[in-house]
Amino acid sequence: MVEKLTWSKKLSVNNREIDEQHKTFFFIINDLINARRDGANEAAVLTILSRMLAYAGYHFVTEEAYMVENDYPFFQSHVKEHQSYNLKLKKLIDEYQNDPTKLSSDMLWFLRNWWIDHINTSDMHFAKFIARKTHIK
Repeated sequence: MVEKLTWSKKLSVNNREIDEQHKTFFFIINDLINARRDGANEAAVLTILSRMLAYAGYHFVTEEAYMVENDYPFFQSHVKEHQSYNLKLKKLIDEYQNDPTKLSSDMLWFLRNWWIDHINTSDMHFAKFIARKTHIK
């Protein structure tokens, strides 16, 4: 069974808006984990997956706007990570729609691990860039 996500301060990027959005992803992923555990029907699972996809679009626009505003030099590579995530999530949704048994541990592990890894690496890199930039001013 895939463990639920738990927010901790060590995941903070020191931006309240972005941190709150990351916490929302944790809630959505935990809803998906609960849905699988509880044997939720296909419509309920698709609603959660659709919510995740829509929220990703909202979050990525927010995050990318901060990057543009701060002339982040790794903007393009970060955007590519976001695009790759969206493509993978859309593929997982399509697979689930074609075969509702596809809400597998692999899908849940992907979503769980992608967010933890993305926050801990790419988002933290941006947070450190902002901290250095702010400190220099």
